[in-house]
Amino acid sequence: RRQRQMCIRDRTISTNTASYLIGAVSQLDGSYTLGEVSAFSNPFTTTWSTTDGMINIPTKSGETYNYDIYWTNLTNAGIGNGFITGQTGDYTITGLNNTDIYRIEITGAFPAIQFNNNATNRVKILTVEQWGDISWTSFSNAFYGCSNLTIPASDAPDLSGVTDMSSAFQSATGFNESIEHWDVCLLYTSDAADE
Repeated sequence: RRQRQMCIRDRTISTNTASYLIGAVSQLDGSYTLGEVSAFSNPFTTTWSTTDGMINIPTKSGETYNYDIYWTNLTNAGIGNGFITGQTGDYTITGLNNTDIYRIEITGAFPAIQFNNNATNRVKILTVEQWGDISWTSFSNAFYGCSNLTIPASDAPDLSGVTDMSSAFQSATGFNESIEHWDVCLLYTSDAADE
């Protein structure tokens, strides 16, 4: 009988928003298998499902981004998990299993999400599980057209920097949760009627 020898090496990677502990298992053939990557402490957390093997994180032009993403397959543990740091605009996650549900966690400077009724993306987002520590600057067209979206999050988004929520949930027909606990007292949306 031949025994397989393995050694575990841990490495911590730090970014401006989070630290990750990566466990790499070294096998005799020289290959490495990544272990679990720790999740963020208080991320913007959503769930998604895809039918084309991809999920696109939609950003809004004109905003400044520097965010990290961690994604986990909730249907088939370990299949298609990953992370990337330092994103400055839209990011497309590829190589995902169709119909599996993925949890996506975002931290860092992520001032706006904007689906804007995009036919491909809008049906993929399923839930907002947690708003986290993101400081939003715009909700304009944020979840416009996201017909499968529900928001079971018990926390509220930080809208203190938001002045425009126009069409934020337009045609998001699955969204029917209360937003009573959201602080929207500083919001002002400029429409043609205001001019």
